[in-house]
Amino acid sequence: MDQKLSTRVQLFISGRNLKDLDVWSKSDPICIVSMHDSNNSSPIEVGRTELIQNNLNPNWTTSIPLDYYFEVQQHLTFTIYDSDGSSYEHIGSFETTLGYLVGKGTAVEDLHGKHKHHHRNEKPTGKIIIRAEEVKFSRDVVFFQFCAHHVDKMDTFGKSDPYLHIYRMRDDGQWIKVYSTEVIKKTLDPIWKPFEISSEKLCAGDENKPLRIECWDWDSNSSDDLIGQCNTTLADLLQPHFQIDIINPKKQAKKKYKNSGVLEVLQVAKKKVYSFIDYLRGGTQFTMMVAIDFTGSNGDYTMPNSLHYLSNTNQNEYERAIWAVGSILDNYDMSKMYPVFGFGGKPEWIGHVDHCFPLNGNPQNPFILSVQGIVQAYHQALPRVQLSGPTLFQHVIRNAMNIAQMTPPGQFYHVLLLMTDGEIHDMDITLSLVVQASALPLSIIIVGLGNEDFRNMEILDSDTGLLRDREGRQASRDIVQFVPFRKYGGNPHLLAQEVLAEIPKQITDYMQRIGHVPILPEEMPLEMMMPISSTPPPPPPPEGSAPSIEES
Repeated sequence: MDQKLSTRVQLFISGRNLKDLDVWSKSDPICIVSMHDSNNSSPIEVGRTELIQNNLNPNWTTSIPLDYYFEVQQHLTFTIYDSDGSSYEHIGSFETTLGYLVGKGTAVEDLHGKHKHHHRNEKPTGKIIIRAEEVKFSRDVVFFQFCAHHVDKMDTFGKSDPYLHIYRMRDDGQWIKVYSTEVIKKTLDPIWKPFEISSEKLCAGDENKPLRIECWDWDSNSSDDLIGQCNTTLADLLQPHFQIDIINPKKQAKKKYKNSGVLEVLQVAKKKVYSFIDYLRGGTQFTMMVAIDFTGSNGDYTMPNSLHYLSNTNQNEYERAIWAVGSILDNYDMSKMYPVFGFGGKPEWIGHVDHCFPLNGNPQNPFILSVQGIVQAYHQALPRVQLSGPTLFQHVIRNAMNIAQMTPPGQFYHVLLLMTDGEIHDMDITLSLVVQASALPLSIIIVGLGNEDFRNMEILDSDTGLLRDREGRQASRDIVQFVPFRKYGGNPHLLAQEVLAEIPKQITDYMQRIGHVPILPEEMPLEMMMPISSTPPPPPPPEGSAPSIEES
């Protein structure tokens, strides 16, 4: 997992109206956070807050830092104890996933007793407030174009071949190279190509951190020669029309030496790059669309060798894929309503083969509540859909594109989960549609089921470069991820990790492409949430009276 791309987050925790376990004073609460993986291994403590004495409404200051992986179900348990430092008495617990907390931003949840599966009527032992915040690094990107004037002639029989090295100073005073330009041949007035570099890489996000720019002369037959260097900062380089002398240390002591050229910033611009979590905080919502293959090659659902076979003991590959991908995307879809379609089958309510039919039989409202509801609708549809063919993707992808086109820019991002067992029969049209769809807020996850030939799916995935259709048109970004289910031995958790790992980048690529700037909300301090009265609680109402607001 440590090789995957992660985002560092911090969890800030507060408690409210905690159950008082002390007789003569209030409880002394501490919160311990544990994580366990999808294989139900023993939980591992990942952090704990400080202990706060005599307080039933604690605002802990110790945050819990964690690496957040979008594509992994990271199960967490928050347990609050009353502690004297050596013994711990259970007040209440809350179980969730890190993805849920990141999706919510700030979660206010009930605490319950020791029993893992609490009774519906069991009274909560208090509330826990958890805020997930991204650990902020500088994500600014700086756009540069440098040129130089009258650099020293270093070659005996020709002009110089200059290029630049850019260094920043580390905290220990050492210089570390962060960028090199291309070589410009045979010139004393080079103009280098524009380039972008992150502020974090260039100067660790500090505009006043010392930078050194060296100008070198490339030589094909011997070692390169230093033309000169200059020390500066990003703050200087951002100034309009900034120029600075290039100085050669060996020539500096000579009389009448002025410089070995002048470095000029031709163009410079600094822009902010937003993260996946920034877009979540700014209100971007996820929607998942599901498409299920009902072509004849799957086999009749009543036969044990069918990919659609329904068993009382084991889930088939379609069910496992729906649960694996859906349970993670479900964390980010506030509505929990998913449009679900079948293709390549003959539904009895339509009477002919259809390549994009609503699984619930309602073309006006194809939405199904919850991932569990998708699986149930799939079970109910199987006896009512005659398997047929061929395997055509175009109708499902067009439908997903229509849905994506109808949503306001920046407010929604759509993920199409397309599950299929075989070869595509409309490859050229599908290629063209995927290229067009790359301009929309849409990603396509294709899960290949069974042991068929999936070479065309791998073409759509196009890991070697941006996809091109048969007419030579190129996709504006990568939006397709294909994974054969059996590559992971049928392990749905590994499948989800593989197919979802690229989604955050695909979202940020799209948002940057359309120039969407998230409007980040002002977060209320946790200590101001659910304000607690300093006065003692009122006595309980007489029997038969209406409950107070606090009790209801």
